[in-house]
Formats: sequence, structure tokens, C-alpha cells
Amino acid sequence: MKIVFIYPNFYRAVKYKKKDNVRATPLPPLGPLALGSYLHAKGYDVKIIDMRLDCNDLDVVLEEVKDASLVGFSVMTLQVKDALKISEAIKQKYDVPIVWGDSHPSLFPKQIGEPVDFAVYREGEETILELIEALKHKTPFKDIKGLVYRNNGDIVMNPPRDYLDMDKLPAYNYDLIPMDYYVHGQVQYTFKEVRKVAIETSRGCPHRCAFCINVLQGRNWRMKSAERVLNEIKNLVSKYGVNHITIIDPNFFVNKERVKKICEGLIDLKISWDADCRADYFKQGFLDDDLLPLIKKSGCHRLIIGVESGSPIVLDMIKKDVSVENLLNCAKQCNKYGIIPLMSFMIGIPNETKKDIIMTLDLKKRMKKICPRMESGFAVFMPYPGGELYDFIVKEGLFKEPGTIREWAKEENLKLMDSENVNVPWNKKNEKYILNVHYYANLAYIMTRNQFFRMLRKNFIIAFGLLFFVLLARIRWQLNFYYIAFDRYLYYKAKKILRIL
Repeated sequence: MKIVFIYPNFYRAVKYKKKDNVRATPLPPLGPLALGSYLHAKGYDVKIIDMRLDCNDLDVVLEEVKDASLVGFSVMTLQVKDALKISEAIKQKYDVPIVWGDSHPSLFPKQIGEPVDFAVYREGEETILELIEALKHKTPFKDIKGLVYRNNGDIVMNPPRDYLDMDKLPAYNYDLIPMDYYVHGQVQYTFKEVRKVAIETSRGCPHRCAFCINVLQGRNWRMKSAERVLNEIKNLVSKYGVNHITIIDPNFFVNKERVKKICEGLIDLKISWDADCRADYFKQGFLDDDLLPLIKKSGCHRLIIGVESGSPIVLDMIKKDVSVENLLNCAKQCNKYGIIPLMSFMIGIPNETKKDIIMTLDLKKRMKKICPRMESGFAVFMPYPGGELYDFIVKEGLFKEPGTIREWAKEENLKLMDSENVNVPWNKKNEKYILNVHYYANLAYIMTRNQFFRMLRKNFIIAFGLLFFVLLARIRWQLNFYYIAFDRYLYYKAKKILRIL
């Protein structure tokens, strides 16, 4: 039996070209890769189609699914529109069962309808296998845990499946995807070109952040053993020539002893790596003066750390469970051991005031003084369905939750989920201020010295043009002056003409 998995494109769709731009290399479609690897290990013929790649379009999909026994879609909310379009095109031409999985169907399992036949909620490896077996043998679906299906016009939702033991799952089979699209990249700050790949070593997160979608995992954290992780990395190094690993776990550092064993095993491989971490883990007995030197020695190049806000009120409101003191100490420890932190900040949070935003900007400046090599990014709050802040927005009448997948695919609903859009009901009071802060705070430190000289060798005009806008942004940043944004208008005009960044 042939099973086709499709990874739809996102709202604000982009198309990636093979080796075209190492700064814009996509992460592999890890959801389809997990399911595809599981089914391939069970003997099934698996095809994965990533619609973000320039080699794939609707014609490719229709050709591949003509002899498929099942077509699966990995669907996050911002992928609903493309998933719906492709699903309808398939159904118009072929009578093949279609199943949706991933976060959106897991959050809204009872919203399935034409052209979708099934939905999988929670983890899908065992559920999808049992569904295939039921279709093959024409047996009932009622005993398949984690499955939602349509039956004579009714939506039937079976009981949930228990969370899986990750050590019992097969390693990702990267041969199922065209690795040339995913393996090329750059190490941040130095911009050294590397062969990199994303891996998953754990699932879930035990923390309770109100903006996060990890509610799907029920604050349940599960891991692969250190030995299993090291074996998978060694295979990637030997088979694909990988020399940089991006660990995409929501929280890699939950288990200190596992981290220690993995770091000890990475030393001899002489590769670099990065992962997500929490600021409050930098403390005695956890990420301390004993473990941090080992983390650095093992090749840790960068840690991605969610700061979110410099306002204690906002930090409490979003249930971040970290203090400003935790954040400053984190910057201090990263600087001490030569680890580059990428600090992510968030603005545009419901009920956030201009004073709160200014406190966030001030905290970023304090952290930058402590750790000069610190990188940062400012994001606009995006209301992920499933998070507590999303529920708050719906409850307050700031967003009317769609009731069907077709309603979710409408432009006005997807725009509210777009992190580039500040024109949303909960930002009305400070909309222009948030828009300008988002622009200037990100542009001010977008260019390092290394990047400038690399760009200078390629295009003199673009390099100095960008430098001009960066310096203006830094002046505004230092003066806390985010008004009369004429240069922002000019920047986007120039960017559109020259197609830079």
C-alpha cells in the first residue's frame, strides 16, 4: 500500500529553492517525517510532499496520489487554507480517503467535514497505522484510539490514545525527503555555512505558558534516551555529512542528567548545535558552573531563550514563571561561558500597556550590555489556538472562533493568526507604536560586522543601503523614539525594489 503525506504551505506562502539561500533553509516537515518513518519501518510505501518546496505543486500531488491508499495532511492553523484547497482537488479527481492530523485537527477534531474523511488527534504514529489496517481489511473504526471520523453525517470521536514511548519509535528516515533542500544553512552570528539538520529528542513541556500551544501535550514531557539520541546524531553525521544539529524540542533541558550524557557524547563528534532553553534553568544544581562548561565544550553554539517581556506584571499574566532577575542572570551566565543566547521578546500581548513595552525594551538593553554577543528577536503576539491567551481573546469577544475548516480558511481569520499583523482588536490602542517598535527593534541589530563584509563583497549598494537603515534604527533604539517612521516606509520601498533580506 502506498501512503502519501502532504505538508501544506502556510498563509503568506513562500517557495524554497534547492541550495538557493542558506539563510532561508526550511526545517524538514517533521510531522509527516515522524509518521512516514513509522509506516516505512512497518513495510509501507511512503511518499512525503512538502508544498513549501519549488519542486512541488498541485500537479505533482495529483500524480502521486492517483495510486495511493490513503492521503494524510499535517495541518497547523496557518496551513488550513492550503490543506483545504489540495484536499478538494484530490477529492474531485480520486476516491481516496483523506486524513488530517497535527495541531489544528487535534484542537478542533469535531470540525472535520468534506473533503476530509478522518482526523487524528494527539500523536499519530499508532493511530495512522491502525487506520490503514482498518481500511485494508474493511473493519470498523470504533476501536481506533485518537481517531475522529464521519459516519452517516455524524462526527464520531474515539477516546484519546496514551502518549507514546519515544524510545520505541523508529529513528526519522531522512531518505524520505529531498535532503538537499533542508541540509544547507548558516551558523548564526558567524554566518559560517554548515550542513545542518533538525532533530527531535523529546516531546512536550512541563511548563504552563499561557501563549503556548504545548497544551496539546498536556504538560507531559517525554524523551528519547541519551544513548538513542547520540546514535541518531552519529548516523546523521556519517550518512549526510551533517556538522550542525538544531534540536527542535520545545524544552531540551528538562532532564539534567540526560543533557550531561548527550553533551559528553557530542564532544568527539566535533559538531555544533543549538536548542531551546528556559532562563530560570540557569541556577545552582541545574545549568550551573559544573554543567555549562560541558555544554559549551560539546559544541553548543546558541541557546534560544524565551524572554517575552520585561514587565513583571506581563510575565505573571502570561504565566511565564520567570523573573527579571532570572533573565539577567541567564545573560550573565551565557556571556561567562561564551554561549550565544538568542533572546526572543514578545509585544502586542492582550492588556499590555505602552509602559510594559518600554520595560521590555529597557530589559533588552540591559541584557545586551551584560552579554554583547546576545542576539534578539521581537515577535508580535500570535494567538495560538489552545493557549490560555487565545481562550481569553475568544471569551472577551475579540475573536469569533470559526466553527468549520472552511471558516478557518477565510482570509479575515488567518490574518488574526499572522505574527506580522498588528492590526488586531487587542492592539487597537497601541497599534502604531507596536508596529514601529517591532520594525526598529528587529532591524537595529539585524546586521553583524561579519554579515556586512559578506554582503559588501556581493553587492556594494545593497550593503551600504542596509547599513544606512540599520544605523537609523539603532539611533531610534537608543533614544527610545519610535514615532514619525518615515525611514520605515522608505526601507520597505527599497526592500520591495531590491528584494533584499
